[in-house]
Amino acid sequence: MRPLLTILTLLMLAHPLATPAQETAKLPDADYEAFTERAITGYIRPAMNRFAEATGALERVTGGGCTAVAPIQDSFTGVVRAWSGISFLRFGPLSADNRAERIHFWPDRKGTGLRQLQRALAKRDPALTDPQQLAEQSVALQGLGALEFLLYGLPVPAEEDTAAWRCKVIRTIATNLATIGQALVADWTDPEGYSARLLSPGANNPVYRAAFEPANEVLGSMTSALQSLAQLKLDHLAPSEDGKPHPKNVAFWRSHLARVALAADFAALERYTEESGLTALLPADDQPMMRALSIEFQNAARSIDRLEHPVTEAVSIEEDQIQLRYLRRIVEGLHTIIAGQAAPAAGLGVAFTALDGD
Repeated sequence: MRPLLTILTLLMLAHPLATPAQETAKLPDADYEAFTERAITGYIRPAMNRFAEATGALERVTGGGCTAVAPIQDSFTGVVRAWSGISFLRFGPLSADNRAERIHFWPDRKGTGLRQLQRALAKRDPALTDPQQLAEQSVALQGLGALEFLLYGLPVPAEEDTAAWRCKVIRTIATNLATIGQALVADWTDPEGYSARLLSPGANNPVYRAAFEPANEVLGSMTSALQSLAQLKLDHLAPSEDGKPHPKNVAFWRSHLARVALAADFAALERYTEESGLTALLPADDQPMMRALSIEFQNAARSIDRLEHPVTEAVSIEEDQIQLRYLRRIVEGLHTIIAGQAAPAAGLGVAFTALDGD
């Protein structure tokens, strides 16, 4: 853990954090507007395109039947990676029409969604094979969680008609995901859509009145993503000393893609901070923060590469636990830098909530 602690120590000496830093004076509106525009054009729209392309590929491969499951699983992996790239953008188009939950209903702590899916499968609910009907059903039936269970959680059916019906369900879910992906791209590229709200703050804007407010939205999504990484993933894998691990509460454990998703989460956040031009909002004296962020994202990638087992096994293997605990500390450091230091230095008011694991 020495690299992380060294970086944080140096930063804290320069910017003491006994209490969360206070906002500095607001920057010129043009600076916030440029930051927001770069986030949209440099990251958000391309990430939405990548998700639409991945779900479109999944829809195409399922259209060829399910006899060969490996190509479908490969496409599913691509969608999981692409979902990591947008899952934290919980404002605007992704929050409309329950799209985020329809794409991935998670966490499902009490197993309610899984039970709904199992009941629907048992009775061969016709809504599961009709894209329009499926879109009106419970979110638990519509997205990646349901698809993961179908691809990885059930034995291969011996009966031909059961296999054919299940394949239709898989294809219908893939179509539903592709439709949502296309809608996200359309909404983010619509010149009169949500982008216009973010890029045109003012008295007539129903959501954003001042130029710094859309910038707060962008920066806030970064810190929310880090909180999700800590509390909904890593805390289940590397809990505090008196805690108990719950690896099956972590997304994509069943498909053994939890590590893939974790790596994609960190990679997406690194790309988001770079493409949004966060560095341009910071005074010269605060530029070391961006170097610290880059180093810690590199440390995270190396640590994930050192994980040698699926998460269901990693919770009981000391070598993997060392890496998972280190990742948790990295998330704490990233959150401290972005929410506790970069945001105030940029005159923004992102809420600072300590991620100390207690």
